[in-house]
Amino acid sequence: MELSHQLADQGVLVTFVNTEFIHKYVLAALPENFRSNYSGRIRLVTIPDGAVNDEERFILSKMFPLLQYNTPSFIEELILNINEKEEHKITFVIVDGTMGFLLDVAKKLNIPRAAFWPASAWMLFILFKIPTLIDAGVIDLNGRAPVSDMYFIALLLHVCMLLVLS
Repeated sequence: MELSHQLADQGVLVTFVNTEFIHKYVLAALPENFRSNYSGRIRLVTIPDGAVNDEERFILSKMFPLLQYNTPSFIEELILNINEKEEHKITFVIVDGTMGFLLDVAKKLNIPRAAFWPASAWMLFILFKIPTLIDAGVIDLNGRAPVSDMYFIALLLHVCMLLVLS
């Protein structure tokens, strides 16, 4: 949301998309002055997530495949509807890095696009290096450390330092 505020402060109309389920949490977390400060500059819209029940929403291994499968068509429909009916069109798409698969929708619609990674650069680095961590024996294919916690932390730091230096 912070990126949305920064863009809106520069005069960009932002369409912030969330799933219907997450939307209520976003609304609850907004400051009291959000509507008065950003009315007309940030429009909050929702799409379904495709989950059948709440249990699926709280188990990442179930939820993420649902998002990958369902949200591209919902996003495409949303963009097409806004661009057909609204005065202010969607002219650029920025997605959270974890939702990179949505970049394909923007590409299909010939809309410029970018991924934004709100987590730390260190976390992104670790995610890209997971195959190396598996090859080095730091974690197994299930993401578990085959050694004690303290040894794991030391080994992880050592391997990551080597990866940074290489």
